[in-house]
Order: sequence, then C-alpha cells, then structure tokens
Amino acid sequence: MTYQVRIYTFRITLADNEDSPKSTNTPMPTDSFVFPAQRDRCVLHLGYSCPWAHRINIARILKGLEDIIELAILDRSRARTGGSSLASLVDPRTRAIPVLWYKQRQTIANNGSSEIIRMLYAKLGHLLPYAMREANQPGGGLYPAPLRADIDAMNDWVYDKIQLFETLDRVEEHLGQPGHQPYLFGANITEADIRLYTTIARFDVAYYLIFRCNPRMIRHNYPRIDRWYWQLYYDQWDKTRGPFRKTTSFIW
Repeated sequence: MTYQVRIYTFRITLADNEDSPKSTNTPMPTDSFVFPAQRDRCVLHLGYSCPWAHRINIARILKGLEDIIELAILDRSRARTGGSSLASLVDPRTRAIPVLWYKQRQTIANNGSSEIIRMLYAKLGHLLPYAMREANQPGGGLYPAPLRADIDAMNDWVYDKIQLFETLDRVEEHLGQPGHQPYLFGANITEADIRLYTTIARFDVAYYLIFRCNPRMIRHNYPRIDRWYWQLYYDQWDKTRGPFRKTTSFIW
C-alpha cells in the first residue's frame, strides 16, 4: 500500500489509518518485547512526508530526546511509498514508516506512531535532566493524568468517528470554548496538539489541492484552527525548542 493511497482516505475521514486494525503498519505485540529504555539503543526511521512519522519527530524534540534516540530520515522516494527496508527484513508485511528500530537486537521495537509517542515521554524520562522529565512539565506534560480521558476522547473523535469537515467544524468550536486556548486543552501543549498538528500542517498545501478536499481551507474558513496552528508553528519557547517548525517540511 502506497503512502498516496493511505493519505487519500483523508477525503472521507480523519481516520488514523496507521493504527487501524486493517493497516499493515501495526505495532509490535507489547507482551513479547521489553522497550530498551536506555540511551543509544534505538533509531527512529522517519519520512518527512508522513504525518504519523512527523508527530513522533515533534515529540522527540519536545521531550529533549535528540541525544538519546537516533534519527534516520528516509530518502524522498522511499518515504513517499512508506517503505522501510529494515522493517521488511523482520516482517515482509511491515513496510511502512515510522519504525523504531532496536539496534542491539536488529529488530523492530515498534512501528505504531501512537505507541511510540507514548514510549518517548513515558519510558525515557529517567535519562533526562530532572526539570525535563514528564512529571515536572507545566500542566503535567503531554498526557497529564487529569486530562487523559479528554485527550483520548478527542483523539477518538478527531481520527476515528467523524466525517472530515464535521471534524474540522468541531475542532473549531472546541477552540472557541473557555479553557481551550491557545492550545487544545489550555495553556500547555498536550499529545492531542501534536496529533492534530501534523494533519492541519498538510491540509491547505496537500489535501486541499492534491486530493481535492476543497470545499473549505483552514486559512480562510477556520480562523481558530489557523491561529492555533501558527501558535505552534512559530513557538520558540526555550522549554519546547521549537519542535513544530523544525520538523515541518513542505518539500516532499
């Protein structure tokens, strides 16, 4: 299955196809593998064009893991087709990025982006300076305990349940409610912001033009989403180090 086909489904829904049961890009079973929560044990194989890989790249920088998790960027031709030769060596059915590769065992640690993101901020905190650990972040980090049910619910209806423009309408309304500015759940960036950002970053420049999802544009028809997007893109706060702009490439 090519990357172009996977992204084409965005015309119908914001479904997170990478994590869907029908996808060949499935996470490794968690009961048969212990994540190597140590420095320089894993390599992230990503492609700039892939929104699911993009959100892992954001989380890696946001959590300050650049010196702990190595990064390998696929060339454009391979990234466009979602291919990873390392993954296919282990399991021919698994050709899609992102891939978290365990160097010592020469195998896949995981290739489900939702699981990898949570691994990055939940399993590696002990390798970071005390002030950068998840529990010590403003608001409780990317997945704070008081907001977990709300974040999971938003992830569900944004990606799995609602038709495309109904979802965008709902996000626009959500951002207009008290306590949901400048980010989706208030003053601090959460996992929900990361997951939605990588879709919105591609909407006007790719989905609208290439895949004809063109009844409306973010920049013209969704002012709150547009403001939220640029707030993240231009973020240069010392504690976040500008991960959204650094990882957003419009040359695919």
